[in-house]
This record gives sequence, C-alpha cells and structure tokens, in this order.
Amino acid sequence: MAGLRVPFTEEGIMLSLLVFGILVAVAARFPLAASMAIVGLFAFFHGHSHGTEMSANAVGYAYGAGFMLATVGLQACGIGTADLLQPVKVPVVRWAGAAIAVAGVCLWVF
Repeated sequence: MAGLRVPFTEEGIMLSLLVFGILVAVAARFPLAASMAIVGLFAFFHGHSHGTEMSANAVGYAYGAGFMLATVGLQACGIGTADLLQPVKVPVVRWAGAAIAVAGVCLWVF
C-alpha cells in the first residue's frame, strides 16, 4: 500500500507452499518460537503481495478487515474439516500436505 517493493515476493509465496506442504506431509514438530518465525516470514510475503495488489481506490482498513475475515473463515473451514475427518485425520492431512507441496513446485515451474 505504501509503494514499497520487496524482492522475491512471488518466490517467497511459492516457497511457502513447498515448505509448509512438506512440513505437514512429514508431520514436523517445532518449538513454538520457531513455528511462529517460519509462519511470520512467509506471512510477510503473502501480506506484501496482497497490499501491492490492492486497488488504488480501496479503503485500507476495509481491505485489511476483509482479508482478516476471509482468513478466519478459511481457518475455520480447515479446522472443521479436520475435526470431521478425525478417524482418518493423519493420512488425509499428510496427503493434503504433499498435494500443497506439489502445488508449490508446479507454480514454481509453470
């Protein structure tokens, strides 16, 4: 929104798909601080991308609030789906992680 440019934003987003997909697929566990750092790094690239793609006539606060509400909705859907699939949760989640990693590779290549 401020007109600042961050290099490698698109690459950071694609790398986040690959990294998060692999971490989910292998059921990696990290200390909370490390997890927060990884998520924060990739959130920076995602947030920057959304900010630079905002139209010039959009209201910043409303735009940000819309993204936060959309994120909450996506998180709720993901958590709800995982709860519904509790009996088969581990295989489904790991396969989903692998699919996300493959999507990251496909975006990088194509």
